[in-house]
Amino acid sequence: MSVAVITDQCLPQVLELVRVDWAPDPRPTLRLFRNDFEPAPASEDVDFVEADWPGYTTFFLGGDLAAPLKAADGHWSCQSSQYEYLPPASGLGNTVYGWYVTRTGLVLAAQRFEVPLIMAPGSPPFRLQLLLSAKSESLFPPS
Repeated sequence: MSVAVITDQCLPQVLELVRVDWAPDPRPTLRLFRNDFEPAPASEDVDFVEADWPGYTTFFLGGDLAAPLKAADGHWSCQSSQYEYLPPASGLGNTVYGWYVTRTGLVLAAQRFEVPLIMAPGSPPFRLQLLLSAKSESLFPPS
């Protein structure tokens, strides 16, 4: 069995392709989900129940991802702007379990929070900043 590895020199180019691809319309949309769900590589848009508290909004991504940078540990990453979600002024809120990014019905990325977030009247604003990262790994098949 052989394993293909993306070289360290190629990783910034891969992230740059993502960054450029996310810029034109239709731009990816950042959403929060309120169902107790663990995203997986095969997750689809219908797997998520989008947050819906009064005042909740989605954010369009693209054009705001910074150029790829290499960290001291060897990871390459690009960072988004910071997005702020305000809690409802009154009424019912949501328990938020994580975020996901969609584009024309496809889920591009998703993450569950370690601890669910309560967005209810009196809750503090929640700020989210995406960090896309990649690192080349040495992989060896078992003997």
